Amino acid sequence: FCAAHSIADGLHIFDREKCKRDGKCMELCYNKALIVSGYEITAEDVLREVLKDKIYYKNTGGGVTFSGGEPLLQREFLIEMLKKCRENGIHTCIETNASLKNCEDIFETVDYMIADFKSPDAEKLKAITGADLDVIKDNLLFRAKTGKPLLIRIPLINNFNNSKETAVKFADFFEALAKRYK
Repeated sequence: FCAAHSIADGLHIFDREKCKRDGKCMELCYNKALIVSGYEITAEDVLREVLKDKIYYKNTGGGVTFSGGEPLLQREFLIEMLKKCRENGIHTCIETNASLKNCEDIFETVDYMIADFKSPDAEKLKAITGADLDVIKDNLLFRAKTGKPLLIRIPLINNFNNSKETAVKFADFFEALAKRYK
């Protein structure tokens, strides 16, 4: 029995909120429409793949980028991978929304950081993304103070952050960040 899967009026209904992620739906799905598309992998497995391209990284200045979803949600794995890459001379980068607390060790370790900054409006950001603007600002400031490269991207989202007023708030934040960084 799978609590997430039911049939009503001849339609198959899959309720993701009820899914226990135990694979029962796949076992019950007679036409194999439900499958697991991911798999677990160890840091050693990932490192073996990364090392296959070490010469390429060395010749091009490239490296490994951890993105997502949100790579900071896999904190222990990310720290282990950053360490292994550093030990093997591989340049590292993360793409993050910088919304999680207590990631200073990662922000200090990673060679390059790309952060999406979606809104300088605390209420709007919290309502739409659930993120705390103060945490994001603190993380961006912390990274800036490390002196390591930081690229802040602003994904323009219609009717969310693409107004002139929002542009002014972004500019005010970046001006304040520049002043605090000096």
